[in-house]
Amino acid sequence: MNTVLRNALLMSFLLIISLTASPSFASDHFKGAVCLIRSDNNLVMVKEVLTDKWSLPAGTIEAGEPPQQAAQREVWEETGLVVSVGKELWRGESAIFFDCVSDSDLIAFAQQDKDGGYELPIWFAPDYGVEVSRAHLIDAKTVSAEDYRYPDQWESIANGYLGATSQKVSFVESLAQAAPRFNQLELPWIASLQSYLLYSENPLVNMMSSLVLVGLWFTSPWWLLLLPLCYSQFGRDFTLKLIFTLAFGALVVQMGKLGFQLPRPFVYQPNLNLAEQIGYGLPSLSLTLWTISIAMISSQLDLRGWNRFYTCCAVGLCWLVAALFYSASTFLLDCLIGVLFGWLCAWHMSRLETTIGPQSNELFTKKGVWLLLLMASSAIAFIWQTPALLGLTFVVLATFICVVGFNLPNQISSKNALMLSGCLTLITFGFAHAHSLVNSSNFKSLIVYVSLLPVLLMFSFAFIRIVGEKKPSRS
Repeated sequence: MNTVLRNALLMSFLLIISLTASPSFASDHFKGAVCLIRSDNNLVMVKEVLTDKWSLPAGTIEAGEPPQQAAQREVWEETGLVVSVGKELWRGESAIFFDCVSDSDLIAFAQQDKDGGYELPIWFAPDYGVEVSRAHLIDAKTVSAEDYRYPDQWESIANGYLGATSQKVSFVESLAQAAPRFNQLELPWIASLQSYLLYSENPLVNMMSSLVLVGLWFTSPWWLLLLPLCYSQFGRDFTLKLIFTLAFGALVVQMGKLGFQLPRPFVYQPNLNLAEQIGYGLPSLSLTLWTISIAMISSQLDLRGWNRFYTCCAVGLCWLVAALFYSASTFLLDCLIGVLFGWLCAWHMSRLETTIGPQSNELFTKKGVWLLLLMASSAIAFIWQTPALLGLTFVVLATFICVVGFNLPNQISSKNALMLSGCLTLITFGFAHAHSLVNSSNFKSLIVYVSLLPVLLMFSFAFIRIVGEKKPSRS
């Protein structure tokens, strides 16, 4: 293993330590502080991004931090609520439960969500989209212990939460007026479209609703399993170039989301939500990645004029835009910016080939460009410590290791590509099962989350190394 590879591994190890190291805990054996915010029979609960479980606003007590201050801080970070921490209600095995009262009236949407609770607006909370995806007020008696992150604790919470102070709630129908003015125009369009397709008496119109929502499949990372077919058709050099561009595009999109912090449409009107999208919407990540792939493949095919390939791609992109807009997952402006940015990334890659010639593809088989991307992604993940950015850093690291450590062949057969895609599918199902076994732990869920794509890439390149064909790649 050469010096560059050792340095990259050391840098990544230090990044992992800095992002995942557990802080020192408070005195005694209590590691966490939990807030119970109550209104009548309802409790404020948050949906965690990594575990996909409901929990109470809570978190780790930092070194030297009073438990009450830790509880107050965690409520603000997870829900955006400023609370006064009152009496201690009880102590669990490792956490202290406090009675917390919001300094202002709780604001909740009047329509019940699919879980029977009342959604809270939390898009301004520091951890929104990073650790927490939703928050709502819900009757604790209707919550199943299996839906709570720590099932063994739920009985004591359900029996003891009425000891917390009840506070007033103000219900609102919509917060559309809180959306940016350039987005406010689109919310009535979404509502009208849903009203027509969902509540029509014509069964064909109802089928159209389901058909449109099928387009959300294109937002799934499952389509990345098609990369082995790309390797078989276009060879090593182009596939590495495509992976580099996708990783770079995803990195910039994640930075844009964290920078702009513009919520998705359903945040302002939860009853419009027909999907399970998380975090901010501008720009659209899925449309960026699809546009990059389509533009770069069409350039590699050297297509001229309008043809079936462009027709199929246009239909697919329009289908995806329609699904995102109709499900209130993304504004049209978010979609447009995602497409434009994806095209811009692909255009720059095309310009690179024009500038230095066909050998531009070989540039991405060198360790230098991957090392630069690894350093950039590591620095960004260190500044914005989010699971998505950490996962991207490990994707780049895995590719860098394979480029440096493996003598990758130029091409593989279509049969081997299909076999590899099948293996990757099984690995993906295995990771999904592993997540279900560890979803009571944020740390273990994080490990599973950030490991999936790197493991898929490492396995792919190892498989390709074994079965690959030593013949020239297509130019």
